[in-house]
Amino acid sequence: MATSHSLVIGGTAVPLTLRRSGRAKRLSLRVDTDGDGVTVVLPKRAGEAQGLRFAAAHADWIAKRLAALPPRTPFAPGAEIPVLGRPHALCHRPEARRGVWLEDGA
Repeated sequence: MATSHSLVIGGTAVPLTLRRSGRAKRLSLRVDTDGDGVTVVLPKRAGEAQGLRFAAAHADWIAKRLAALPPRTPFAPGAEIPVLGRPHALCHRPEARRGVWLEDGA
């Protein structure tokens, strides 16, 4: 079971999830794939307070990783997303398979 917290880094609250794992041997940090926060993986015997202290001790690492993430692109008609290094515009076409089509923007 995961519990939600937040960690203030540079005046900004970063969502922090504590997740327990029976397979984990030590504490670990993971930046969430959506770039919204961080997950601390706890071994069975580690307490939540230990996980929160671990995250706070690695606040600089977290800040660097979050800053290095590419900017988020909204998934909306007209938005440009890179595919294989080239920009493509998203177009909504209900008649197309699954309703989404990429048009070459180059």
